[in-house]
Amino acid sequence: MKFFHSGDLGDIIYGLAAIRAAGGGELVLDPTGGRNDADVFHRYGRTLRLNADTIAALAPLLRAQPYVTGVAQADRCPQGAANMNAFRADLGRHESLIDAQFRALHMDGIEQAAVSHAPWLSVEPDEAMRNTTIVARSLRYQARHDWWYHQVRAIKNPIMFIGTELEHRAFCVALDFNCGRLVCPDFLCMARYIAGCKQFLGNQSAPMAVAAGLGVDFVQETFPHTRNCIVNGRGQYV
Repeated sequence: MKFFHSGDLGDIIYGLAAIRAAGGGELVLDPTGGRNDADVFHRYGRTLRLNADTIAALAPLLRAQPYVTGVAQADRCPQGAANMNAFRADLGRHESLIDAQFRALHMDGIEQAAVSHAPWLSVEPDEAMRNTTIVARSLRYQARHDWWYHQVRAIKNPIMFIGTELEHRAFCVALDFNCGRLVCPDFLCMARYIAGCKQFLGNQSAPMAVAAGLGVDFVQETFPHTRNCIVNGRGQYV
């Protein structure tokens, strides 16, 4: 079976839970970010941020999952493929991105409740991170600056940041706090760091989706007007 997705990165990672439950298959990713897809471009009037470079960064993590048989690219949904972008058609502001993509595959209901929020990613953890708290904070969906300010000062073990240089610089400047940054050439490297860490703290971002998929201990800074990254039965939310 083939599954088509136009992004964004975190949406694809949350969508893997539904793809796994459906039996897995080839994942076809859209380097145009939905330019030719009605559920994306016609709904938002713009494309998403997925492109050839971000697909290349995500692909190693996807290929490491036993239920992903291949990763390809296409600028529109191939004939016969399941179009995961359908989750956007009736997406509620607070609807879980996991639940919405089960709905896109017509798997909402009893079978979804049993499997959808269980960890769906597996990688070899980087054991060097076992005493490290990893933090990630994208520039979108920031809500609790006060919580971050006190939290990073309360942590006694080493703290390392995952994200872009700009995100790292903004994090340190905003919180008047210095920490190192883990450079990740791709999402498989990122996932191995997160899988091995003591705890993960982050906002609603692609690294948070990875942490949720891996089932690690996490605390999520949740944007109050878009609470769509809740994982049932796991994690703490502030």
